[in-house]
Amino acid sequence: MNMDQQLNHLKEIMDQTIFKKDTLSSKKKQEIYENAIVTKRKKRHHFSAPVLSIALASCFILLIAGLSLTQLFYKQSQTLSHLPEPQNHFRSIIANENKEDNKPDYEETVYYLPFQNYNDPVIDGNQMFVHVHGDRNKHLDIDTFIQYNLETNDYKVLYKSSFSQADMGNTQLNEDWIMWKDFSRSGKSKIMTLNRSTGEMKKITEISGKNEALRSPTLYKEYIAWIYLNIANKEAQVHLHHLLTGETIILANFNYNPESYPTVHMGDGKLVWASHEDGKGFFYLYDLETKNKEKYEAPAPFVIYAKYSNRKIYAINSSGKVYPQEGRVTQYWDELNYGFLDINKKEFHTIIANGKRGWFDAYDDKMVFLDTEDVLYVHEFQKNHLNSTKVPLKNEDPTSVSFDNDGNIIIDYMIQSFDKGHIENQSKVGVIREN
Repeated sequence: MNMDQQLNHLKEIMDQTIFKKDTLSSKKKQEIYENAIVTKRKKRHHFSAPVLSIALASCFILLIAGLSLTQLFYKQSQTLSHLPEPQNHFRSIIANENKEDNKPDYEETVYYLPFQNYNDPVIDGNQMFVHVHGDRNKHLDIDTFIQYNLETNDYKVLYKSSFSQADMGNTQLNEDWIMWKDFSRSGKSKIMTLNRSTGEMKKITEISGKNEALRSPTLYKEYIAWIYLNIANKEAQVHLHHLLTGETIILANFNYNPESYPTVHMGDGKLVWASHEDGKGFFYLYDLETKNKEKYEAPAPFVIYAKYSNRKIYAINSSGKVYPQEGRVTQYWDELNYGFLDINKKEFHTIIANGKRGWFDAYDDKMVFLDTEDVLYVHEFQKNHLNSTKVPLKNEDPTSVSFDNDGNIIIDYMIQSFDKGHIENQSKVGVIREN
């Protein structure tokens, strides 16, 4: 889940709880928003959905973390309906130790950027496309989209946000298009594209931010999909846009449940999303060519995040939210289950059972997971085996992990003033490539 999605979701919840009766001034609301965002940026480790109580409205958001490493390599298979148990095996590998030719090996390169902060970088050859803190007079804003040369350290500005309180992100690209979301902490947002052949920049959709939100825009070939939320009516829609024809269609309407986190993803010619219906969780898979739609039951009532790759749906599933004891300001998803649904066998395979919040992403039969102890694992499905590779990181304080569109593993780091070679207004990003 991207940073701007979490912050927008945080604001939605605050507006529905502590600000619901509108007893605070606009200035006070903004102060509380910014305090929460500053705290979250300082340590943005964990996948959670905070809810503030009225009595603690001026407090910073507290993030709860933890992952039992004894559970990390636990392998559990849950069948859907009455299907047979799977026969897959689970193996553990440590990168660069006892390496065999058929086992993956990964290497990290750390790049220093001449900006104080950034969001959602992606790599294309020796070029990095990234949203950065361009205006140093606006200490919270991620307001400038740049193309950065990793060899020469030169960069050019591609786009500057049209919003105040900007927090742009959701960068994705392919050979023909670049997509991102221009987002404001006030809730306004729009999805933008750049045609890499013609240089034409175009707005795909835009919202005002009043009781609505755009979530998880995803790019695949000439398609863009996203979730549109009508927060007031608790409704969610799956939108699909064709970049060549300009046509946008609505593929699904469903009730928005605050215990789920609806997202969309495209890959291998498919679009996947999830919903909560009649106490159960479901995956939907839409074929972009045939326009056929398939439905599969999830192993838990709430699907928080889902991605598709090679006839598998990788997902985080939860039994619901735990509501904290009196005096605590955070509620969070319980019994998180990280794994994948094998569509051909109709079996769900658990990679991490009953885990706590961590950073997760999936790409091309791989799942990457950064746990709360700052340990990075790559789980890869090969020849009916699930291999787990522990990847050493070169720096401390990683704050998130993700795949870009080309399969590079991107590590966001929180820079420290005592870092070797540190200079003021500098940030660092790790790029892990498979050898």
